[in-house]
Order: sequence, then C-alpha cells, then structure tokens
Amino acid sequence: MRTLLTSSALRPRQVGVCMKHLPHDEDAVFNSSNVPWQRVINSKGAVSPRSQPSGAANQATELQREGVEVTRTAMGEYTVDLEVYGWFPEGLTEEE
Repeated sequence: MRTLLTSSALRPRQVGVCMKHLPHDEDAVFNSSNVPWQRVINSKGAVSPRSQPSGAANQATELQREGVEVTRTAMGEYTVDLEVYGWFPEGLTEEE
C-alpha cells in the first residue's frame, strides 16, 4: 500500500500549515474529516513532533487504523517505513 503523502523538499512547512488550518466544518468541500492529514509525514519517515504531546500519538493511531505499521524509536519517535508506505511520483503536475 503506497498511500502516504510526502511533501516536496521545498515545501514541508507549507503542507503542515495547510493541514493545520483545515476547517472542521464538514460542509466545507475540504475539511479535517475528508483530507487524509494523518498521511503527511516527514522525509525521514517520522511523524513530526507537535506542540501538543498527544498529537504525534494521535497521528500514529490514525495511520495504524489504516493498516500502516508504525514503530517507535528508542527516543520515542513514531516512524513509518517509506520503502513500504511511501509515495514517490515520477513527476509533479507543476513540473510538467
């Protein structure tokens, strides 16, 4: 299953900001219920730390619900094997 979204090396903060500000209003076309925010992880395959201590754990739980194997490092960081779950398109629409 290659469904995890990895952001371009030039835009990781932009992706994070967009995901953070998704509306909770389910009447909105794109909202926190229908955009798979949990699939956004960093380029190392790790769930990025959050300001809330439970944020990374919540994301790991959501990934596990989708069948993604999430492990923890000795430092407590949640990680995903990008060889198995990563998504690496040949090119992006904006580059074509």
